[in-house]
Amino acid sequence: MKESGRRITYANVVSTLALFLAASGGAAYAATTLAAHSVGTKQLKKHSVGTKQLKHNAVTGAQVKKHSLTAADFKTGSLPAGSEGPAGPEGKEGKEGKEGKEGKIGPSELYSVKGSFTTVAASETATLTSLTLPPGDYQVIASQTAQTGGGTAELDCYLYAGAVSEASFYMKLPASGLATTMTGMATLTLTESTVVSEKCRATEHEVLVPEPKLVALLVGAIH
Repeated sequence: MKESGRRITYANVVSTLALFLAASGGAAYAATTLAAHSVGTKQLKKHSVGTKQLKHNAVTGAQVKKHSLTAADFKTGSLPAGSEGPAGPEGKEGKEGKEGKEGKIGPSELYSVKGSFTTVAASETATLTSLTLPPGDYQVIASQTAQTGGGTAELDCYLYAGAVSEASFYMKLPASGLATTMTGMATLTLTESTVVSEKCRATEHEVLVPEPKLVALLVGAIH
């Protein structure tokens, strides 16, 4: 076999390396040696630059266009509060609300009656006064001034709620006819409308009762 007489020289090696670098590394080299200000917004793909691509403190107030930011662009609480503005105009009057439910009766309902002149015959019982009361809690007070028609006597009185006797009290009257005052009280809880009355019975002699009185005070609660 006949050998070629051509030898590889230094010039051959240099030219081959130059050709290889031009084919493989030329583009990378060119990308790292771009001229200043040769890349602008037109060369950047939209939404391709984020906060990670920006150097820390790379954007300052000098780079932000004046009046281009609004409160929505800032973190909540990062902006100082402004001064209080003037009061606005008075609003229109609202619609009238619904009528509320009727409340409970307070301790201010007072019922009273004054009876007429009554003569209670000996050994007989007479109704001196009476009141018809609605349901509720009551403090009831009966009072009368009495005297005998002649001789000593005793006046026994009772407070009734319907047909039930709730309290009793009595007084002895001298034969001189001196007037004597007596008061009796009872605490009542009524679950329905009830007639409350005072009935008295005389012993030995008749008893004169000029103006018997019966008072019932409705209270909020009885403890």
